[in-house]
Amino acid sequence: MNVKLPFGLKDGEIIHISEVEKGLQSGCICPSCKVPLIARKGDNNIHHFAHHNEPSCEKGYETAIHLAAKKIVKENRKIIIPSLKEFISVPMGSKYICLVEEQEIGFDVVEEEKSVGPFIPDLIALKGKKQLFIEIAVTHFIDDVKKEKIIEYGVSTIEVDLSDLKEGFSLDELRDIVLIDTSNKKWVFNSKKEELEKECKIKLANELKSLSAEIECINCEEESIEDSYLLNARLVSDKEDEIEIKRVQKILDEAKKNRYRIIEIGSFFSMSDDKFKPHVLCPKKMKKVSFNFKHNNVINMLRNGGNWNGVIYGYPGSGQKIYINNKEIEIFPKDKEFNLTEYEHKKRRQLYGQLNRIESLSKVPLDECKKCAFCKAITSEESYGRVVCTYI
Repeated sequence: MNVKLPFGLKDGEIIHISEVEKGLQSGCICPSCKVPLIARKGDNNIHHFAHHNEPSCEKGYETAIHLAAKKIVKENRKIIIPSLKEFISVPMGSKYICLVEEQEIGFDVVEEEKSVGPFIPDLIALKGKKQLFIEIAVTHFIDDVKKEKIIEYGVSTIEVDLSDLKEGFSLDELRDIVLIDTSNKKWVFNSKKEELEKECKIKLANELKSLSAEIECINCEEESIEDSYLLNARLVSDKEDEIEIKRVQKILDEAKKNRYRIIEIGSFFSMSDDKFKPHVLCPKKMKKVSFNFKHNNVINMLRNGGNWNGVIYGYPGSGQKIYINNKEIEIFPKDKEFNLTEYEHKKRRQLYGQLNRIESLSKVPLDECKKCAFCKAITSEESYGRVVCTYI
């Protein structure tokens, strides 16, 4: 590895280049191959150690960083551990939950390179009866074999990644990277993970259950509000209906008092517009149309401006009748149709056809009726509304 060496070993202690004199007077040796080192501290290049009269060894940098990081943790007896987040799923839903918060952990003692049976951790940090293994990675990281051994041993372990250090870093910068930074740390194993996941699942299930209850409560409240709104709307509607009924009755009473015509609004299907349109039977037009047919008593009444609503009540054989000026006029007598002479039957059938034709030709769209000078008032523009007409 062609990286400048920032640390040397002196009297068994790892020393940063900033802590020694330049040249061979530093008294440092390579942490890996133990060759004497020269402290190069010029004005142009980054300060570093170099092997004296020997090529740089391959493991010098890795060993130096490894030893320096372990020394920092041992001397400070604390470290900020990274957070541990997992995706927790329960029947009602799922959530990305933080099982362990990022936090500073202080230790009573930190032991180095002590065998725990199947492997040797870089550091064993102790706080009371609790243990935390700390692994320092520079070029070699924990492999699957060692990870299985750690899991089997059952002690929580974190790994500190120091593979991306920039040349020329100071001792303080390395201290911050090892102790404070968490972007370069990860959990290899957490002995409390299963227990924490179980607790979080229970907590999440309760939260979702509570949330579901709240949503249901909100929905009930919304339904209650909606019911209240509908009740208010009905009350308003009833009130409006009452006002409308009074308004219409006032119009009709005035029309009756003045003996105006009260004409029902009907509807017809317009093929061109493909929809029903409101219409009225115009008495003025009905009078004019009636002169196109042969006269008889009924036609004469219409020619004289009789008020007919255009409806023929009943069916042949069961009796048919109309009302002109509120007077009942029989078209076909009930149960007497077959006793009529052929001439009488023909005349009545002819009258029936004339009335249907007059009704058809007398229809006027409501919009046209509203423009007529004889149209005094309209109770409603919908079907079965009324038009007050002053035509005599």
